[in-house]
Amino acid sequence: MPNKAQGKPARAETRFRLDVDAVFDGRGNRLADFPYDDFRGDGEIAREFGAGDAVKVTFAASTGRTVKSISRV
Repeated sequence: MPNKAQGKPARAETRFRLDVDAVFDGRGNRLADFPYDDFRGDGEIAREFGAGDAVKVTFAASTGRTVKSISRV
């Protein structure tokens, strides 16, 4: 992905497609609807996971579509 900041090198970014079973806000409240199924983030955080793995994904609050971290459940 090209970097929008002038003079900065391009950054590596991975596109994710996730099947979302449940979504919770920062206070632990379950959200009824989550309209996204495609996300983006640093590819390094997803290397140890594969299709069918059950994971907990934390998204950036600013976009709701940028993956900040992934961990097994």
